[in-house]
Order: sequence, then structure tokens, then C-alpha cells
Amino acid sequence: MGFFPVDVNGNPVFNKEVVEEHSYPQVDLNESMLAAAIKGKIDLMAPVVIDAYMQGSLLKTDDTIINVDFKTIMPGNFYETTVGLIAEGKLNLVPGMASIIRMAEAGVNLNLYESTYTGQTIAEYFGVGVSNKFKTSKNVIALQNKAIISILTGTSKRAAVARFNVDMKLIPGKNKQNKALTKQYTPKLPEDATTEKKVEILNNYDTTIAMASKSLIKPKGISVFDFDDTLAKTKEKVIVTKANGSVVEISAAKFAEQASELQEAGATFNFDNFENVGKGTQKGPLADLALRRQGKFGSKDIFVLTARPQIAAADIKTFLDGIGLNLPLKNITGLENGSPQAKADWVISKTAEGYNDFYFADDAIKNVKAVKEILDQVDVKSDVQLVKASKGETFDKVMNDILEDSTGIKSEAEYSKARAQTVGAKKGRFTFFTTPSAEDFVGLIYKFLGKGKVGDAQLKFFQDNLIDPYNRAEQAVTRAKISAANDFKALKKSLKTLPKSLSKQTGIGGFTFGQAARVAVWTRQGMEVPGLSKRDAKELNDFCF
Repeated sequence: MGFFPVDVNGNPVFNKEVVEEHSYPQVDLNESMLAAAIKGKIDLMAPVVIDAYMQGSLLKTDDTIINVDFKTIMPGNFYETTVGLIAEGKLNLVPGMASIIRMAEAGVNLNLYESTYTGQTIAEYFGVGVSNKFKTSKNVIALQNKAIISILTGTSKRAAVARFNVDMKLIPGKNKQNKALTKQYTPKLPEDATTEKKVEILNNYDTTIAMASKSLIKPKGISVFDFDDTLAKTKEKVIVTKANGSVVEISAAKFAEQASELQEAGATFNFDNFENVGKGTQKGPLADLALRRQGKFGSKDIFVLTARPQIAAADIKTFLDGIGLNLPLKNITGLENGSPQAKADWVISKTAEGYNDFYFADDAIKNVKAVKEILDQVDVKSDVQLVKASKGETFDKVMNDILEDSTGIKSEAEYSKARAQTVGAKKGRFTFFTTPSAEDFVGLIYKFLGKGKVGDAQLKFFQDNLIDPYNRAEQAVTRAKISAANDFKALKKSLKTLPKSLSKQTGIGGFTFGQAARVAVWTRQGMEVPGLSKRDAKELNDFCF
């Protein structure tokens, strides 16, 4: 083993998931060895294997980061420059260390890996180690990786380290500027990004505003769809490790709602389940709309923007191809980030590319609001839509979630009638209702509600979906009754010759003349009178005609 993960204090990490990874992907190496054998240059490959091939223990989270661009390949500059330097004997490295260029290009924090050959962190081995307080700084990690890449592509270690040390002197000011930018431009900028990334986002805003101010702008449309519960009904869940160490799994819908709050509370996310799209996945609420847009405009400007990791893009494309939505793979972006701001930042990068007519659809209200606010600020045409699935299915799920909170019965649990009766028999018979004044519809609802803000939100759900619709229906029925009564009164007034015999008995089963007339009218309209036998209906019709 060539390396293993450590914490900022240099202690080995045992409580996080790892994978055993070949730092030079096995498939890529095999192809290179085969090509060298065919060309008769095996002797040139031998030093490359020694300098660039090792196996190490890699954090699963970092493996995911690397797999976005370098799952089975090395970066281009490795082939273009590093291999040649190795062949010429210009890199003096411990075994396998040349392959670290792959981790550096992916943005892995190399302060948190120790080399088994030297006992140093990988960053220290290359001369760019830092004190503990800087080991997790995004700005510092970017500088370290830049220096390491520079060394592995031909810059002398002395020159690269000297440049790094000069840049490090600017870090305190840069970190201060970083915080100031975030504060000044909230909520436009993400917290955990380098200063360069934040400046890039702000430049995107400036570019967009400059484009929007032009008098003649050629329309350029774009359609952006979320994946889970929008284009597809999926079942995969995100694994959440909370700050207290507890682990839970949440659905895509709950992740979209809760990601920001969970992250702020110190939770971390594992998207392993989200790397694949499960068998049996069905079309989502807006799949047909996306297909219609493809039929009308083509697929070049249709994009999928998901909180899943980028590695899931291939599986997402396979699913979409299966339903006839043929998007280029590059049009599927996995953010591996559930924050609304992450989606807003991606959208603003597209406005800077010249897109000025947006259709954006997502099932999470926070994402919808964030994107709408961003697009309103930069003055581009937009249609931002909250995805709504079947109201019956949605109501059923929300109701089950509320009952889970108040009773502890799992939202997804299904009870048979017999089991429900058995469980229900154990519940207190006389605590179900409260005081007589509360024994109404609203009083019953309070038995389902949680406490504090959760209870307020649940009551709002009942208010919007049960109480208000019921009140509207009651008012409509009352209005209809009054209207019908008035119409009947007016009708009676207008009919001067209204017969007085309508209450007279027909002699048929106790029916009156008026009832016989109604049966005749219903029959002529092809309608059956509920509860009336065919014999009575026939006799009453014969009586009238």
C-alpha cells in the first residue's frame, strides 16, 4: 500500500469508508502496456510503471471526486508531459508518486493522505505542507495541487515550492476577501468555494447583465430539468451521517428539502446509492414535457441538473435514452450538492454562455425559489416551475410522514385490516378526542401534529389541503342551495297555471303525481332513478304517458 488517509493531526482514519484504489487505473495501464508491447517499447514502459503505479487506501468521498473526470483514465498532461519526463529520468520520485497528478487534478486534499514510503503527507513530500489551520482551506488546497501538478509536469521542485510560498503569504488576505465576498454577495456565493471560484461566479453575473443590457439580443432558449421526482420516479436514498454520528437514509425529495439545514448542522452525505439508477424506475411527472420539447426544439439545449454525483450521469443517460429522451452526456450535470445555491450558481453560468430564455423545473421549492431569484436579478426571460406529482400520491405520502412523526409508525408501512384493528385496540379509547369544544374537524387534526415549527408546518398543510378546500366547498354548496331556491321560487311565480294536484296520490306504491312526473323526466333523459325498481319505473312512466 502506497498511501492511506489521515486527519489534520496525522492520525490514521478508521471511521470513514475507504476503497482500495490503483492510483494509475488498471484498465488504462493495461492498454498502455499492450500498446508498448505492440510497438516494441516495453523498456520505456518499465520506469513509468515503477514511478506511476501503486495502490492506496482512498476515502470513498475522494474516490467519487476523482471518478467525475478520471474514473478509468489519467489526466491529459500525464500522457503529454509526465510520461516523457519519467522516460528521460528527469523525475526523481518514490515508487508510484507520479500518479498523484490524477488526485491533484481532481482536487483531492493531499494534506489528508500519508505516504507509506516516507511517513509524510503527500503534500509534505512535494514540499508544500502547511500547518493544521490551513489543511482544509479550499484556497490552500488549490495552491498545493497547482504546485504538485507543476512539479510533475516539468517545473523544478525548488521553483514550484518557491512560487507556492509566495502565494501562501497572500492566503490570510485571500481568506479575508473570501469571507467578505460571501457576506457582500449573499446569497449569490457558496461558502465552501475558493476565491477564484467566487470571482468566476460574480463574473458570470456581470457577463449576463452586460448581455441583457444590449438592445438587440438574439433569443437563446434552454430547458433545465431536475432528475429525481421530475424526469424519473426514483427510489434511491442518500445516506446522511449527522454530527452526532447517527446515520439515516432519506429520499431524494427529503434530501432536496433538508440538505441545506443538515449541512449547516454538520451532517455529511454519501451518494453511493445515487451513483446508479435502479431497475424499474418509472417516468416522472415532466418526462413527457421534456420529450415534447425535444420534438419541438431538439435535445441540444435540454439539460439535466441533479444533486446526484457526476458519476451517475451515464446511468441517467441510459434511463433517458430508454424513454426516448436522447441528451448528450455532457448535458447531464451531477452537482453532488443539495443546496439551492449550487443549482442557482450553475444556472448563472449558463446565462453567461448567452442563454436568455430559461425553462427550469424542480420538485424542491427551495431550488425553484433560488433559481427564480437569480434569474430575476439578471433580467432574462424565464419560466420556473415547481414540479407537482399526482396530488393523491403526494397527499398520501405527506399524510403518512405526519403520522410517522406523531405515532412512530413508519411512513412506508402498510397494515392489513386485521393488524390495524389489533394495534388500534391497544390505544386509549378516551384520549382520542379532547374537550367537547375541540371535537370537530380541526380538533381532530391537532392529534396528528408535531411540536414547534414542525407542527406549524403540518397545520399549514392541513389548512391548505383540507380545511380551506372544505370551507370553499361548504360555501359553494350553500351558494348553490340559495341559488336553486331562488330559481325555484322564480319558476313557481312564472308558471301561472302550475297544477295543484302534484301532491295527489297516483295509486302506485304511494307515489304522488309530482314524483311520477320526475321519474318520467329522468327516464326521457336516459337516467335511472336510484333505488327505484324497474317495475315501479315502468308503471309511473305509463301513468304519465
